Amino acid sequence: MLDLMSLQAPISARVNRYGHSKIEGNLATFSNYSKIEGELLQPDEVVLRVSIVDQIKPTQAGMLRTNLRNQIRQTPLPKWKSLLPLFEAVMNSFQAIQDSTADRDHRITIEIEREDPGLFQDETPAVKGFVITDTGIGFDDDNFESFNTAYSDHKYDRGGKGLGRFMWLKAFDRVHVTSVFQANDGGELSRWKRAFTFDFEYDPEFASLAEAGSLKVQTVVRLENFKRPYSEECPRDVDQLALRLAEHFILVLMNQDCPSVDIIDRGTKTSLNKVYRDHFEKYASDSSFTIRDRTFTIHGFRLTAPRATKHKLIYAANSRGVLSEMLDKFVPNLSSKLQNVDGKSFAYLAVVQGDYLNDKVNNFRTDFGMSEDTEEELLRYRHKGDSTFGNQGCLNRFHRT
Repeated sequence: MLDLMSLQAPISARVNRYGHSKIEGNLATFSNYSKIEGELLQPDEVVLRVSIVDQIKPTQAGMLRTNLRNQIRQTPLPKWKSLLPLFEAVMNSFQAIQDSTADRDHRITIEIEREDPGLFQDETPAVKGFVITDTGIGFDDDNFESFNTAYSDHKYDRGGKGLGRFMWLKAFDRVHVTSVFQANDGGELSRWKRAFTFDFEYDPEFASLAEAGSLKVQTVVRLENFKRPYSEECPRDVDQLALRLAEHFILVLMNQDCPSVDIIDRGTKTSLNKVYRDHFEKYASDSSFTIRDRTFTIHGFRLTAPRATKHKLIYAANSRGVLSEMLDKFVPNLSSKLQNVDGKSFAYLAVVQGDYLNDKVNNFRTDFGMSEDTEEELLRYRHKGDSTFGNQGCLNRFHRT
């Protein structure tokens, strides 16, 4: 890092709104607080004169102005959706990789952090946090500004609501973020490292920013100190966690360009891609149907994983599960697994999606807002094309779970 106090004279510099600087060919990081004086060229840039003795905080557009504590208080998160904050972080990783232009083998890792087992060595310790690492675009200036803007429309075209990070603090005490990203300053590429802690005292002006040198581009999000009652509802078994993740992101895992996703638990690695291939992909099917000129797609899977015991229907929006219900409430004789043609037993999973559901999902992805007449029609509807259950149908009704 350039030591501003060692300079003997003012130096012409160019600094963007988050502190990136270029000084006569030398890259430098302003010590977060260098006094500037100069003329405005563009919304993002200022031509400056740097004084060796003056200090100031750089302006940050789109700063988080909401009352964070009250925002978290009003964020709905039922205890049985304890994994939703984790899902939000993992979806951010998927989208960061989609946005990356780097030619590399992209990867997401989800590390499980557990409580000290104490005296009960034979029991699987409870989950106390998660560490999500990805090789995506990272917290560059645009993404950091979006993070600091409540109800940001930065990912609107992909179903983003701009509220997912609030769920982190609903279920966890704090979130540590460290991100190495690549910046393009006037055609010159450089790497930067941004780090901050997201908690009730969060202030974006105190996020650190420094040159990253040769550090590899990646983002690490650490969800710390799982709160009750959410921690009590989180599965302890890693296979069950993997199954829940695979179910939630099944429409993403189906894509050919899906990155590698690994779960790390006490040094043991589980590939989520392999979980999908082994237990979901082989007997997958899909078909479409229409209600009032609205088209829906339903994907059917025969789950052979030992932990999959219930036949389930998931309503999805923007490639993510939102609501689920057990099919044994609507279809007779579905209280136990079925027998496959190869002799293996399976549990059936159906996932329905469509633009209508994308439009109707609420801001926190916990429910759908639908008119009563449409909901009643969905209640009456029976899908005819699924071979697993014949004419019983898979789209039964919206049940608030």
